[in-house]
Amino acid sequence: MLIQTHHETGRLHYDEADCHSLDTDAVAEIGVAMYAAWLDGQVVAIGGLKALGQGAVELKAMHTSEAARGKGVASALLAHLMEAARTAGHHTMFLEAGRSDDYAAPARALYRRHGFTECAPFGDYVARDASIFMSCNL
Repeated sequence: MLIQTHHETGRLHYDEADCHSLDTDAVAEIGVAMYAAWLDGQVVAIGGLKALGQGAVELKAMHTSEAARGKGVASALLAHLMEAARTAGHHTMFLEAGRSDDYAAPARALYRRHGFTECAPFGDYVARDASIFMSCNL
């Protein structure tokens, strides 16, 4: 399952205190609405939305399978998630991205291409060296 791969991969790249990836149970527990992108009958990317209140939403558990990377799948899914958030009445999207240069750099580049910029920690997050916080107006 791709969400478990996302969680396990995050654990490989970040210390326990710095890893914010969620396993399947945690996603369900905190009420994340999950979306999937399919290619040739296979789920190749996932991403979730967690309402934060006051028109804000958090992007959670965004992950693309290695086989689908570089094919525009993540960009298409992110655009869909942003539109879903807009349609639901949200006006700001936040996310936490890791600082690991090798692992998280492509994701941060994707988010920047879609209008995200760095911001202060949001919600229950606190500033940590391993995290970059980003937001964009929807």
